[in-house]
Amino acid sequence: MPEALIWVNGQLVTAGTPALDPRDRGFLLADGLYEVVRVRRGRAVALPLHLARLAQGAALLALPLPPGLEAAVMETIAANQLEEGMVRLVVSRGVASQRGLLPAGDESPTVVIQAMSYRPPSPELYQRGVAAIVSSLRRNERSPLTQVKSLAATEQVLARMEAVRQGYPEAILLNTRGRVAGATAANLFAVVDGTVLTPPAAEGALPGILRQRLLSEVAPACGVPATSAPLPLARLIAAQEAFLTSVLIGILPLTNLAGQPIGRGQPGPVTRQLAATLADNDCHPLG
Repeated sequence: MPEALIWVNGQLVTAGTPALDPRDRGFLLADGLYEVVRVRRGRAVALPLHLARLAQGAALLALPLPPGLEAAVMETIAANQLEEGMVRLVVSRGVASQRGLLPAGDESPTVVIQAMSYRPPSPELYQRGVAAIVSSLRRNERSPLTQVKSLAATEQVLARMEAVRQGYPEAILLNTRGRVAGATAANLFAVVDGTVLTPPAAEGALPGILRQRLLSEVAPACGVPATSAPLPLARLIAAQEAFLTSVLIGILPLTNLAGQPIGRGQPGPVTRQLAATLADNDCHPLG
């Protein structure tokens, strides 16, 4: 790749060039949204779905989105000659004419787009699965922010730090009712009696792009029943299989929870079948 170029409010600037106003509400108040998009063979995978989710989040925050975001993403990918990697798209409310929590209404949104390389987890990790703890933090399923990719991700940061301190790479977050919401940066699925279950949005699960496509496309293509339903922690512990999903990691088996194996403690047949179907569709990527 050439020297990294970042899209900032309509201009491509060299990484490290001062380009943001420190009064931006995204910096001061985390008042904004982001999307992470996988790039394969030079194209942004499932970009329309990401932009649709971004628009839904912007409507919730009453944050006006500037036009031309799809073209800006593609221009940033091309400028960086990125074939395999990821794009991070950030939209904040911008600089306000007055201080305080309430937007003044005259802000101009700030748009930052980064295209960068990405190294997925090792093949060995997919073969043995990942281990996680159950975080002591709770995800507030009543908060509307659980349904958007908010810049306010400090809770997930703290949960991931908690996991690493205990020697684990990942943490599972429960909601205020003690049921599973998801992982720090991924959705969670469990295989229970042959059915693939994932927590619904009302339980605090983020409406993930790959989550959506797994429920509507991948699982049906495999003939595997899949649905969203509340997932008590005990049901996850007793599941035959479990796995995590995101547009970056794909389908990653979860084989150990706080030192206890899930199922046989190795990737199970349903997880392998779903992952194989996802890989077979790589020429028409699902994310």
